[in-house]
Amino acid sequence: MSLVMLNEVTFRVRDRVLLHRVGLEIRPGEVVALMGPGSAGKSTLLQVIAGVRGQGDGERLRGTLHSAQVTLVRQHLAMMAGTVESYLLGRLSGREGLSTRESRELAMQRCAELGMELQESDFDQEVVLLPPPRRAQLAIVGALLEGADVIAVDEPTAQMNEEEAAPLLEMIARARTQSSVVWVSHHQRRVRQVADRVGLVVAGQLVALLPTAEFFGEDAPTPVRHFVRTGGCPRDLIELPEVTEPFDESGTPALRAICVPEPRILSEAPAPAPERAVPAEPKPLPKPATTPGARVLRMPGRRVRAAEPEPANPTARRVLLESLPRVLGLKARSLPPEVQAPRDLGWLITGVLGGSPRPGLHRDDLEDLHALVELGVAHLIDMRAEVTPPPREPVPGLRGHYFPVVDMEVPELPEMARWCVRIEDWLAQGQPVVVHCEAGLGRTGTLLASFLIYHGVAPDQAIKLVRRVRSGSIQSDAQTAFLFEFERWLNTSIRPGLR
Repeated sequence: MSLVMLNEVTFRVRDRVLLHRVGLEIRPGEVVALMGPGSAGKSTLLQVIAGVRGQGDGERLRGTLHSAQVTLVRQHLAMMAGTVESYLLGRLSGREGLSTRESRELAMQRCAELGMELQESDFDQEVVLLPPPRRAQLAIVGALLEGADVIAVDEPTAQMNEEEAAPLLEMIARARTQSSVVWVSHHQRRVRQVADRVGLVVAGQLVALLPTAEFFGEDAPTPVRHFVRTGGCPRDLIELPEVTEPFDESGTPALRAICVPEPRILSEAPAPAPERAVPAEPKPLPKPATTPGARVLRMPGRRVRAAEPEPANPTARRVLLESLPRVLGLKARSLPPEVQAPRDLGWLITGVLGGSPRPGLHRDDLEDLHALVELGVAHLIDMRAEVTPPPREPVPGLRGHYFPVVDMEVPELPEMARWCVRIEDWLAQGQPVVVHCEAGLGRTGTLLASFLIYHGVAPDQAIKLVRRVRSGSIQSDAQTAFLFEFERWLNTSIRPGLR
């Protein structure tokens, strides 16, 4: 018996294919984890299973989907409203004819069975004010109280340390006695602890689904072994067919995929409504005026020619990225293949200068820190203003530095220039540098792009190069505007004392 069965399911939003010919079965009483690189389609697959994708404007599904009752527990739970009492009792089955006190006692009993202890005083708390780990536990309990056959959980422990995640992992393990769980996670150690089977999602395809021991074993398929070791999966390791044909009239919006007694052939639904026009793209930020020809950065002791304008096509952009060592006067380093790098660590220059999320975001922080040492990293710059200064030497062989910047904001221009000088000095001494903030995108990307601008790369080109390494880098308008202002400041001012 299968609670969820997907066969050849393809999901498209207008002309973009997000899932392609996915086949998946969820059986009673099991925990299935979905893993894969960033933006691979894991959360999208979870939402299709739960029936919350496939109904929107321009969304179309094709294939066969058979699903029992599925409840989705989203990654971001800050909008859970009401008190604990209203949240739980509103979902508690079997309370007909019970008083409020008796209903509370029944809810406490059900929660205790799943490892969540509740006191009488807890029922009056506002859910939104609960700590995130407690809120995630409450969301899973609520799904079970509703009688869900399958709980779809999207990265519930992503922002938690090991102590915070432990009760939630225990709850997921216990939940299999009442319901099956399909769970998106980036944390390999936690998946090993709890999951019965693990699937690898790459570029919208489920390329492997194996028992947990086989997924993390030496005999796993090559794409799986590469992902377990590096956190990524190059396209040349798997077969990714080009999807170019448009849906015909039988490609249609899906109905809600919950409580479906028989398999649904999604292509048999009515034709979709006409699509609305896509709004025009906003105008790009204007480039600052520059003098034709080579630019000279008027920094103490520095004279650097600007890089050539960026080519328009992606292949040429990749070639330009590969030429950065020559542009910056640095030499890339080979990395030891046996080291499992921190997840989403991206190199502007391989083995020399890179950016990443904070250590411990996707697995144990000490694992990430020791991996950086094994990769030869000598300096780690923490840009999070929301934390206390990190230790000077978080692990032996790695020097920690603190450059605090408020999330989505920017530093002062001279301060950014000082950090560019420091990074340049370290790299000149053969000491690789990695920068991180929380997600490794906004503040981290701004510093990396500033370093390129400091070496003469045009701001718009620097932004695109950094985003090629980490998609989504440089997140706010303030950060984008800062980079253009940083170039103007470097070209029009001499600022002594930067060192």
